[in-house]
Amino acid sequence: MIPSAVQWLPTSTHFGPRLAETLGIVGHEIILHRFPDGELRATVGPAATTTIVCCSLNQPNEKLIALLFAAEALRRDGAKRLVLVSPYLGYMRQDAAFHPGEAISQRAIGTLLANTFDCVITFDAHLHRTPNLAGVFPGIEAHNLSAAPAIEAVLRADTVAPTTVVVGPDEESRSWVADIASRLGLSYSVARKVRR
Repeated sequence: MIPSAVQWLPTSTHFGPRLAETLGIVGHEIILHRFPDGELRATVGPAATTTIVCCSLNQPNEKLIALLFAAEALRRDGAKRLVLVSPYLGYMRQDAAFHPGEAISQRAIGTLLANTFDCVITFDAHLHRTPNLAGVFPGIEAHNLSAAPAIEAVLRADTVAPTTVVVGPDEESRSWVADIASRLGLSYSVARKVRR
């Protein structure tokens, strides 16, 4: 068995193969088949001792099922360590029950993924009332990386005018917007969201 490999869902072909190439390790696309009743079948490539699974969890529902199936197949095939690399983690916003009867999706998905993977790596997760990513994924390694250095590099390469204003969509984006603006010596503004 090879020591490490990258596998990705079909929706993550924009970064799964690039990660494998950057790391200099084997990569495989996870093949999904949809049955007429909507059920999925996942077929993975050969497992490695450490297998990195790439999947952005925007529009997460079907992807979560595919991840569960892929993880099951990889573990059965001998993977000892499964690492989920997900640039976007869905269901992180609902970190409290704001009304009676509401599910806390962050807790439910965090437990599900912590029971499936040994490590989760993401970028700028929506952790507004949760102090850190470790609180979302109990008992496993978790890393919440910042995209700010990459955004800064892109904006610097475009020679941003000093009058540019970095804008965030809501108060919850303030820390990210302020970080990017300060890196570039720019002003920033944050919109106010009103939910009706």
